[in-house]
Amino acid sequence: MRLICAAHQHHIQSLAVSRSRNDHQGIALSLRNLGSVALIRGEYAQATTLFEQSLCLARALGDSRGIALALYSLGDVAHHQGDYQPATTLFAESLALYRAMGNRWNTAWLLNKLGEVAQYQGDADRALALYRESLTLCRELGNREGMALVLHNLGYETLQQGDLVGAQALHQESLALFQATGVKWGSSLALSLLGVVAALQGDLAWAGCLQEHSLTLWRALDCKRGMALALARLGEVAQQQGQRQRALMFQQESLTLAWAAAERFGIATGPRRLGRHACGR
Repeated sequence: MRLICAAHQHHIQSLAVSRSRNDHQGIALSLRNLGSVALIRGEYAQATTLFEQSLCLARALGDSRGIALALYSLGDVAHHQGDYQPATTLFAESLALYRAMGNRWNTAWLLNKLGEVAQYQGDADRALALYRESLTLCRELGNREGMALVLHNLGYETLQQGDLVGAQALHQESLALFQATGVKWGSSLALSLLGVVAALQGDLAWAGCLQEHSLTLWRALDCKRGMALALARLGEVAQQQGQRQRALMFQQESLTLAWAAAERFGIATGPRRLGRHACGR
């Protein structure tokens, strides 16, 4: 939380300095950075406003890179809220610009994001094709953070297909890369999915430990969406352990955070989970 607050204050100050100097590129950059902080906090309306302002400035400046980044950022907001069609459109527009610029690094990133959207829409074949293209580029570029994220997504899809051993291996490789590159949000994601795998394998104690570790990292990042997800998964573990009151507590906290972050998935599934725990099923 302190890091996020510090980042917010830094970007506010940078915005003020850029405005005092009439530095339009600096203003656009600060707006994007402030939007990114708002997105991490789950403040989606504020993030959208800031990214749109940045996009307008980038268009006025003819800044292709700034336009591509703002389009990606707006797509990320839509993605977080479950608005997959606009997310696909915005990511595709951003990808086209990055391809035209010859920016292979961000091309790989956008291919992965489009894969995520396809995965959430249930198009496994398209998702896997996009992930594999992204992973190939990341390996060629030596982009370990990108590799970690794509491996995480491949692990998720492998888990969806019921291959627990394969999913575990992919998430372990992903976690090692995230930890090596110091990417805490990525480590949180990988730990949480390893917790899901452990629960499915019947090791509930280890599953709970992994989810607790993930939650600790999300709290440090002040990421409501991540905290809500980890708490929901802790609730599932507690329910499987027969700890109904503890499960209900976790799910209530998860639902509160999901509402605060306007997280549609959490809001949609929260009442169902709460009802199931309350009824003891």
